[in-house]
Order: sequence, then C-alpha cells, then structure tokens
Amino acid sequence: MSSKKSRMARLEDLRRGTRVSGVLPEGPVSVVDYKWHGPAGLELLYQDESGRPGKALLYRDAEPSLELLVPVVERDFDADARLFQCVLHAFGLRLPADPAPGLGGEEERAAFFSGAVEFLGGQLRPSEPGYYELHHLPPALDGHPFPAILTFAAAKAGPAEWLHPAHPLMQEVAEQVLERHRQVLVQGAVLVDEQSPSGEVRLLCYLEQAIEISEGLGGRRVFSKRVQAIEVDARGRAAPVEAGRRYRALREGEENLVQPLRLAPWLQDPALEEKAIDCAVAHTLPAQLNQARQDQQAARNPGARPLLLPLPPVVVGVALVVPAAALAAAPESGLWQGVAFPTAAPSPPPVAAPPAPTPEEGETLFALVPGLVDEGGRGADAWQMAAGERQPPVPPELKAEWEAHADRLRALGLEASAQVPLVLRNPADSGLAVWIPAGPFTMGAAAGNRDERPARLVELDGFYLDLCPITNAQYAAFAAATGYQPRHWKPAPGSQDLAAVNISWEDARLYAEWAGKRLPTEAEWEKAARGPDGRLYPWGNTFDARRASVLGNDYNRVSPVGSFAAGASPYGVLDLAGNVWEWVADWYAPDYYGRGPARNPRGPEQGQQRVLRGGAWICHPRYLRATQREHQTPGHFSRFAGFRCAQ
Repeated sequence: MSSKKSRMARLEDLRRGTRVSGVLPEGPVSVVDYKWHGPAGLELLYQDESGRPGKALLYRDAEPSLELLVPVVERDFDADARLFQCVLHAFGLRLPADPAPGLGGEEERAAFFSGAVEFLGGQLRPSEPGYYELHHLPPALDGHPFPAILTFAAAKAGPAEWLHPAHPLMQEVAEQVLERHRQVLVQGAVLVDEQSPSGEVRLLCYLEQAIEISEGLGGRRVFSKRVQAIEVDARGRAAPVEAGRRYRALREGEENLVQPLRLAPWLQDPALEEKAIDCAVAHTLPAQLNQARQDQQAARNPGARPLLLPLPPVVVGVALVVPAAALAAAPESGLWQGVAFPTAAPSPPPVAAPPAPTPEEGETLFALVPGLVDEGGRGADAWQMAAGERQPPVPPELKAEWEAHADRLRALGLEASAQVPLVLRNPADSGLAVWIPAGPFTMGAAAGNRDERPARLVELDGFYLDLCPITNAQYAAFAAATGYQPRHWKPAPGSQDLAAVNISWEDARLYAEWAGKRLPTEAEWEKAARGPDGRLYPWGNTFDARRASVLGNDYNRVSPVGSFAAGASPYGVLDLAGNVWEWVADWYAPDYYGRGPARNPRGPEQGQQRVLRGGAWICHPRYLRATQREHQTPGHFSRFAGFRCAQ
C-alpha cells in the first residue's frame, strides 16, 4: 500500500521521475526530462495522468504553486512468502526480453507453474517423473485449451506439451497471477537468508530495469527488461544480490521472532528505495546496457546504428530479509525482545534511522548475534551496530582523531560503513584526511552571485578530504623527492607550518599525483564546508572573524594551518574560510550550476580557467562564504592561493 504527501517545491526539485502538481490545472504530472535556460527558467517535459506528453517553461514566480507529491510507503511485510515469490516470477515472465528470475531450470518452472495454478484455485499433480496433469482447472483459466500432459523439460518424450517461459499458457498463468495478486509485491514479505553469516537485517528491493531502442521517426520499442534484486541496510548502503542467492519462507515458530522487526521505522523510509535505484543506475543498469550493446552489435545490419536508451529503474517489490543465523540464535522469547522498536509504524516516517538502543535495552540481541558490536568496547561505542561487518582496526596514533570524527558524524545523524576508515594518514606527506560520507547537500545560493545560482540539491559519493591545506613543509618534501621546483614558490625561513602559496593549479595537481591523491571537485569542497544543513560559513550562517584567519582577527598574512579550531566545518575540516584561496579540480563556467548533473558533478569538460574556493586572509567576508566561486587561468599564482587534496 502507498499514499501521497505533498510539499512545496522549487524548480531545482523537479527531477526525472518526480510527480508534481501546479504545472497543469487538471492534475499532477510526472517529470520526464528538464533543461535549464539560465538560472531563472526551466523547460519541463512531462506526462499527465493519462500518459499524454507535454512541455512547459517554468519561471521562479511559479514556485509557490508547485507541490511535490512524495510517496509515503507503508509496508507490513505480512504477505505469504511463497505467494510473494510466485508473483515475482510471474512479473519476470511478463518482461518481454529477459527470462524471469529463478526460472532458468526445469524444476524452477515446474515449481512456479504448480504454485501459480494452486494460488489461482486449481491443482497440478505429477503423473510420472518430469510429467504433470491438471486435475482441476483454475476458474480464471476456464475456456483456455490445456494439454492433457505437461512437461517442463526441453528433452520431452511422447505427446506431452513443453511449457517454457515464453509458452502462451505460461504467459497466461503469469498474467492471471499478476492481475489477482500483484499487490503483494508492494506489501512485502519476510524472507530468510540462509547464506549470510551476518546478523544484519536488510530491505530487499526488486527493480525493473528496461532499455529501449530507437527505430527512426521517433519510434521506440523495448529491447531488454529484467528484474534486478538489490539489498539496502539500515544505513542506506545498497548492493546488488549476487547470482544464485536463494531465500526461504519463515518456518513454524519463527513468525513471532520477526514480528517486532516489521515495525522498525527505517523500513518505512522512502529514501531506501532511492538508494536501491542509485545502486542500479551506478552498477547493474550499465552492465545490462553493455550486454544489450553486444547483443545489438551481433544482430544488426552493418549500416544500422539504432540508439539504446536506458530507462530509470522502478521498484516493483520489497521484502524484509532476516539472516537464518540470527534466527537460530534467538531464544524462544524472541531475538529482538528489549530492542527499542515502536509498537506501531510511525506516521509520518522519520527520515533518520532510530537511535541505537542502550546497553540495557539491547543486551539480549547484542549478546546473541556475533558481529553486531565491538565486543572489546565499552560505553556508547560498544553499542553501535556494525551490521555484521567488522570495523577496520584503528591505528593507535589516530585513535583520538578517529573517535572525534565518529562523534561528529553521529551528531550529524550520519553513519559510515563499518568497513570505511574514518581517518587516514597519508604515507607520502603525513597529511590527515577525514571521511565525508555519501549523501546529498545544497550546492549554490539562491541569493548569491549569478554563477552560484541556482541553488540545487547535489548527491555525492563518499570521499576523503585533507583536514588542512598543504603546508610549505609538505610541498618541500614533494620538491625534494621529485626535483620539481615551481618558479614562484619561495617559502621564507621558519614558514614550514604555513599554507603553501604562489602555487599554480598545475603545481597543485602534480603534488596531489605524487602523494597518491587528487584535487577535490568543486562540489566536494563545498559539501565539506557547508555540511548537510547548507550553512553560509563553515561554522554557521553568521560571519565571525574570531573563527578564521582574516584581517579582522589581527592577521595580515598567511597563518599556520589549523590554527582556528572554532572555525571547523560540520565535518571537522579546518581553514575552509580565509587563510588562502584553494584550487579545486573543476574548469570554471558561470552557468554550470544550471546544467550540471545532480550526482557527482565534476565541472565542464573543458574551459580556460580553473576554480578556487574559500577566500584568503585579505578578503571581505562576502568572499569567505562557502558558496563563493573564484576563477583563474591554470598558470595563475599569487601569495593568496594554495590548495588541499582529496581522495
């Protein structure tokens, strides 16, 4: 079941696949595509409720009337698991190009067909090994011609009729199952994973992936469709399910053990499906597209060059996956007894995951499922769920920085993967870098300069960013190791801890390459400075000269890096306002924010100037804003410009 809630929208919110009201008076539309015409106008391609396409040009003054229709997913995971899997197979059978998931062999096809006939009110009985006879015809199939004897083996013998996935009878049975029971895919079922050694509970999303092919004169047809399974955990980490993975239904006595899990708030978060879609777009859909290109290359005429067009993946079903190892360890009173789950599904569902249970609340669960906690820890750290993964060992010399960064992420409501080191010490330059988790942030400023508009939501993968700008001591180590000497970099005696300046973009790039790092993208730099709340300065929305190396703080030169801990960004990164301008990787274009991608933007493919961010000690506060963009030719150098690295 699902319903809709609405919220006011900006033009930047209108992404492909979103539903929005206020564009047409007749009702909401679905966004098919869009194109920016400068920061103030958006050309929208849409489909109305009846599927008719249309086009509209929207200006900023239309925003008050726009409302996003956001799906509120309400799942109870109470569907019969056998029926759920039967309907999933039926859905796969209706896909026009690729075979249904799990229906590759004779036994799988026989199990599906007999189960489907049973759910439709009929009965299929084996007459001899490998052969079946319909003893009772389902009412929904009354009037259809049925052969007397059925077989699902390609090497059939005698008069039996071979039922393969494309057989009309198999297709008709699948159609009837979907017509009657398709809602169970959305309702969800509980499935048990007997192959996972982890104690982690996951949301299993089944996505329809489709690729169309253009056939001239605007015509299109489906070239490839398939169902892809992707698992998402409570932290939003998504991964494709490997081939051959099998799940089973709950057994007698297990139903009561999993009942509290059905009510976990994180399972109702619509963002989980978005994570599954993101994973499909990044991994499984490109693989399908590559295979489709190979198939197309093998089949087409030498002169034909039709275009393959991947469509956005769509979630068609969900399931709650519980590891069998966790169920086996559960006492009769219930594995999850004492864990702080609500007694009813929340409304509206919270976006953030629920807080970790206290030791007293979670003692039963944590003691019985190995790998959920750091067994050697105590206090709050001992009760962080590691989702079945072991955290990498913390180097003793980095323990303080590691724990401080973990505290920062928790304060932001963020969790990094248990397998990701939170802090790194670079072996080449000894620089310290902190992990910034994947996720969205607001890039740009609606009230900023023209090249900072439009403000938009941007999604980034996780990355590391140096805690401080590169110092003269670090650059000297690079120069000594490589023999490279920038023409204008001439540090004064005693300036080892100062930020390196008079560095061109190329000088910075060569250093990063030597250290095994890279320059950050403009988006990465801005996310590190602004945090998830979109602040104007690293410390907040009000300028404070006491928090940065600026003239108002009695500074009239470059300062030692990391001198202003009070000016740290939400991720703990220092010197992101003042001290020195910092080169980033991107080419500069004044209109890039209006046309760049919403995921991992890396700037224009070419240009004449590179971007600098952050402002210098000599700058007015307006130039110290986290959204301010400066640009110079790659060969430019000055006593106000330096850099830091990412990886």
